[in-house]
Amino acid sequence: MNIERIFINRAVSLLLTAACLLPVAGCARLTAAEPRALQAEEARLVAAGIDEGPGGLRVTTGYGPPASGRSLQPYSITGPRMQSFVSFQAAAYRWERHRPPELVAIGDAWARSHGFPASWTRQIRMLGVKQGRRPLVAVVEGTAERFVSSPETMNGGIARLREGGWTADPLRFAGSAYEDDVVLPYLSAGPATMDNIPSQSGVSTRALLFKKQELVAELTSSQSNLLACMMGGYGLPKLEWSSEETPFATDSPLLRNITCRAEIASNGDLKQPRLNIVMRVAASPGGPSVTADSWASNLQRQGTELIRLLQGLRSDPLRLGESVRQQYPGVWNQDRWRDALTRARIDLQVRVTFDGGA
Repeated sequence: MNIERIFINRAVSLLLTAACLLPVAGCARLTAAEPRALQAEEARLVAAGIDEGPGGLRVTTGYGPPASGRSLQPYSITGPRMQSFVSFQAAAYRWERHRPPELVAIGDAWARSHGFPASWTRQIRMLGVKQGRRPLVAVVEGTAERFVSSPETMNGGIARLREGGWTADPLRFAGSAYEDDVVLPYLSAGPATMDNIPSQSGVSTRALLFKKQELVAELTSSQSNLLACMMGGYGLPKLEWSSEETPFATDSPLLRNITCRAEIASNGDLKQPRLNIVMRVAASPGGPSVTADSWASNLQRQGTELIRLLQGLRSDPLRLGESVRQQYPGVWNQDRWRDALTRARIDLQVRVTFDGGA
């Protein structure tokens, strides 16, 4: 019997050693000294944090209780694990086959140094296909390791993204080509407070704009929410009254429960492009009383300023160039359109209706 036990123990040891040598799986470094019995297949993969690491990426994964509610073994620890990978594709390989994270968090140091690779868009879109859901994606302040290692911050960030509407799937408007522009939400690394948790007034989240995979601008929460509205959708975050116009004694007006629809018309000219954008906004007003027409005028001014900013950056996250592409088959490309965008005449009209009436 003793000989058999020795043989079995040696065999198990060899198998574990071989598993750590597999290039795709990587080898986990536990963050606690006690033994861990956590099984990834049983636990809920809450978040995966991406930072720069030796040889490529350092991926921190945070686990929670199983989605079914079945508790883990008493001596298991659901803290973060850290692994090194040579590429995002290698890290995502296991998630594709088993269970994707609810959130892919990218440390802002990585984002500012390396941007957001176009290949990541394709790979993230593949995650969760079997499960019928895609992971949330966000850049986080500080390191992703720190973000994922704090359950309070991590869960608060996920709640903010879900509450934020358009940020629940920020890649739905993003192309997967090198030239395409991408906008990603940007979350604070601090613990949840009354300023960054979901509330009835909506959630404000900053955003980062990437052009040709490189970070080119950080948008304020107001610009981020307005851009989301211009992209179109329902259940969007709040829209705020511009503080530069008509100051109020107390709270500023805001719009909640927003549905936006944008219509784009173009003359189809690449040399002297002219575009008309009609943005229709249906919402519930809050704060001081302001008429729908006044809201339309205020949002039109804010939207025009945002469009001018994007033109100056030669960036087109609204994909306005698609209205011109079909007129120039074989001639149109992103760089030519970016040049044309800087001199384009873009007129924005906003129409606002309140729930239950005009």
